[in-house]
Amino acid sequence: MTDKYGNPKKHYYYADAPDDNNKYEHISYDTFFIELFNSTLYEFCIYKAGPKALTKYVSGGIQVGDSIKKLDSLEKYIIDKKIKDGELYLSYMFTDMERYLDIYSRDGVITLIKGWTYF
Repeated sequence: MTDKYGNPKKHYYYADAPDDNNKYEHISYDTFFIELFNSTLYEFCIYKAGPKALTKYVSGGIQVGDSIKKLDSLEKYIIDKKIKDGELYLSYMFTDMERYLDIYSRDGVITLIKGWTYF
């Protein structure tokens, strides 16, 4: 990842409790962060243009700054939809990957992409 996104701004390890044998890892870059659980990706958040998500479902993927219309073909995966203070929130569930994805947009433009999985 360093070749593509440079050195992380933050990189640290933590545990839920002192006696927890599970290892969590947080890595932050300028445009996104990821969380690993025992070296497996379990959460990410993209908050600036650059990294792409949903490359399996949308040709070329999606990124912050794209039109929300790029997601029109994924309507069958929506499990929640809210509009508050002019911001559209969509929550998707992709059972084939056991992943969830939240998309935030304002004025038809994607502003935040957040994904996670449950173990």
